[in-house]
Amino acid sequence: MEKYKDILRYHFVGLSQRQTADIVGVSRNTISKVVNAAKVARVEWEGLALKTEQEIHELLFPKLNEQSFYTLPDFNILVHELRRKCVTKKLLWEEYVNDCHATASIPFQYAQFCVHFNRYLEQTKATMYFQHSPGEKVEVDWAKCKALHLAQST
Repeated sequence: MEKYKDILRYHFVGLSQRQTADIVGVSRNTISKVVNAAKVARVEWEGLALKTEQEIHELLFPKLNEQSFYTLPDFNILVHELRRKCVTKKLLWEEYVNDCHATASIPFQYAQFCVHFNRYLEQTKATMYFQHSPGEKVEVDWAKCKALHLAQST
């Protein structure tokens, strides 16, 4: 997302999260995450005005610089595999553990595996904000309408 500077500028001016979301064109949850990260990082607008979007991102959401002795799985492959039928996170974790043992590396336990996997899914989740007027469009599920019609006629 390349709108951290706009979000924080409107926040420090005093606009509400809802107003900021409407102006910037992102969800209120995104606004909330950015504002909360700014509070945790204790940043002020004066320090952000000259920074780039990438610098602001690194300031708000720092990566852990610690080198872990645990082996991280390839989350791209796991996401692809999770879309297949009968594949669960537990099954993916078991395969990850077997791969780690085969390469003599240390795997995460299931709970920590899920934490890292869910964090990856949240970061790569694609969302889009749609601005619409209530009642402007109607979407009808014709399959349900036909089922209701058949149920009422019998």
